[in-house]
Amino acid sequence: MEKGFKFSDENLDMIEASCIPFIIYQVKNQKLFTLTISDGLCRLMRMSRRELMALSIDNKFLNFHPDDVVRVASLLYNFTTQGGEYDAVYRYKIPCEDGYSVMHAHGRCFSADDEVNLAVIWYVKEDIRENNGLIEQKLSNKISGMLNEESMIRGNYYDSLTNLPNMFYFLRLAEFGKKQISMTGKTTAFLYFDLSGMKSFNEANGLREGDKLLCAVAEVLAKHYSKKNCSRLGQDHFAAFVESENLEVKLKVILEELKTVNNGKNLPVRVGVYLDQFEKIDASTACDRAKIACDQDKHVFESKFFYYSEQLRIDSLNREYILHNFDRALEENWIHAFYQPIVRGVNRRVCNEESLARWIDPHRGVIMPKDFVPILEETKLIYKLDLYMVDRILEDLKRKKDDGIQVAPVSINLSRSDFEMCDVVNEICKKVDASGFSRDMLIVEITEGVVGIDIEFIKSQIQSFHSKGFKVWMDDFGSGYSSLNILQEFNFDLIKFDMKFMRDFEKSKKSHIILTELVQMANKLGIDTLVEGVETEEQFRFLRDIGCDKIQGYYFSKPNPLSIILERYRIGVGIGFEPEDSRDYYERISKVNLNDPSIYNEVQCNTNDYFNGLPMGIFEYRNGEYYLLRYNKNYVDFLVRTNFIDNDSIFKREIVLNKSPEKHFCECVEKCINSGKWEAITNSKEESIGGEILINSFVRKIAVNKVSGGVACIIVIFSIL
Repeated sequence: MEKGFKFSDENLDMIEASCIPFIIYQVKNQKLFTLTISDGLCRLMRMSRRELMALSIDNKFLNFHPDDVVRVASLLYNFTTQGGEYDAVYRYKIPCEDGYSVMHAHGRCFSADDEVNLAVIWYVKEDIRENNGLIEQKLSNKISGMLNEESMIRGNYYDSLTNLPNMFYFLRLAEFGKKQISMTGKTTAFLYFDLSGMKSFNEANGLREGDKLLCAVAEVLAKHYSKKNCSRLGQDHFAAFVESENLEVKLKVILEELKTVNNGKNLPVRVGVYLDQFEKIDASTACDRAKIACDQDKHVFESKFFYYSEQLRIDSLNREYILHNFDRALEENWIHAFYQPIVRGVNRRVCNEESLARWIDPHRGVIMPKDFVPILEETKLIYKLDLYMVDRILEDLKRKKDDGIQVAPVSINLSRSDFEMCDVVNEICKKVDASGFSRDMLIVEITEGVVGIDIEFIKSQIQSFHSKGFKVWMDDFGSGYSSLNILQEFNFDLIKFDMKFMRDFEKSKKSHIILTELVQMANKLGIDTLVEGVETEEQFRFLRDIGCDKIQGYYFSKPNPLSIILERYRIGVGIGFEPEDSRDYYERISKVNLNDPSIYNEVQCNTNDYFNGLPMGIFEYRNGEYYLLRYNKNYVDFLVRTNFIDNDSIFKREIVLNKSPEKHFCECVEKCINSGKWEAITNSKEESIGGEILINSFVRKIAVNKVSGGVACIIVIFSIL
């Protein structure tokens, strides 16, 4: 948004000293804001600069002839929204003069040096005056025509279809009417009517039938509220202003009556109600607020009325603040990148980070994404935020690297309009390439909503990201009614399961089964998995055991700014990053489902218990020692009973077995490492709490860690004697 323009003191003095009657405005958001007024206009209007300034701000049409207000307001509106020249002749009551003087105003727009849009309007007082109903001098043909234009052309005041006042005339009537109602000590109610589904109605019944319906609605409103209190604002939108007394009773009658108009060919009508009791606002703003109330629950296809509430007012003000300050927030870096770690289930180390935007406002404090992201998405401004976030991420990666901290790939969420408003693939490529980082350091996250734009287009965009070296994740799978067909249609590198699965984790075993099957299915499709919203150790262990690759949630850390992350690593309390060269190794280990019955078939074992089947785990054999990497419940219980580990060891990042397995077991492990196949270990002897036991199991190599030289193996115990 443009900042308020200011003249230099020297220029301001020169402008204000001018004997030519004029005003200089700043044109901002299609409105005029008075910057300065010349001495010439003060003398012409016989008012001080302060009085004229106050008049131009609070009620610029106060001294206009009532019949000229709508026409001049329309000319000014066209001037501020469309540019060009402003040329208006109107009657104006100058203080201390009898009757109305005829004024001729002429204006032009221009740009200041810093590209701020300004306008100058200068004024001429014609040598004619209307006094006591008599014209002292005949008006010229031009002036006479302009002054009487509205009375000759009814269309300037009334809607040609419904014969109700048009918007400009209605707002003038409403402004006067609400003052009259206020003088009686009563409250004015502004109503905004919207017919639901007018476009479909016209397509099904034809435009003529649609016009008949609009006229029928207009007749009902005029019958109950009088024609001068109603308006067809345009299309299928109507407005009215009335006393608030018995408002709901009459509204219910109107809505019932509208159900039978036009011989039953009609539509539901939604009504927004604004009671003029919050603050002093003009009729136009009151109608806007009634519209905001009307726009609630737009998906409901029935006749209803909604009140503008204090919360709606707060939401509306917040929306206005966000939109008016968004560009400034980007320019002055009010929006910061926060990072939440994504942890590898198998080693509890950070393998990725998700970037999240936080608006830290100098006046309002922290504004959370839920309070500004939907507004930016609705207005299709979100692409600016997302590209801005790419810049912040790359800057933070560089700062981390400069501080000697290992960096991990960072994900960023892209919105639907990113793909509609710009060539987002090439924009991101240019930014990443200019940073010096490889493209695999930035990961793209998209939601089901993005997929819904245009299947073939989004498929091509995902392919383009892949061809340029980026990974693409699907975010919030399961948040709505996600279709499994999405996984068939689109080539995602990872699925991020919505946190709702974790919210239901304690309530029902259904979420356990669903997640288990989804993770296993994704693994078979070659798609990585991530679950967000993890808050407990139990949830973490379950996800790790079913083969979920990556885990995210407050159990590990809430989102934090880079400054806090750097400080944690400086004092040695950071989670720790996964070594980059070991990434493939841990990914292969993560994908194994330790509750997968299909493994039992591979080793010719059977079990009927879905979650409490055979003991299964993954260990790493490194430098003659055994390290426990993953396990299901039965396997860890077995290790505790046989004194290989104790209960406290489970919470450690690296679990070293308390003792080495017996020789026969170790020989079979070395054999499976060399063969790469399942190897049977029969009658392996171990001491247990109840005495010596014989263990029969199978082992197989999974992967080799290129950094440490360790070998990961899976073990399945099928009998204990």
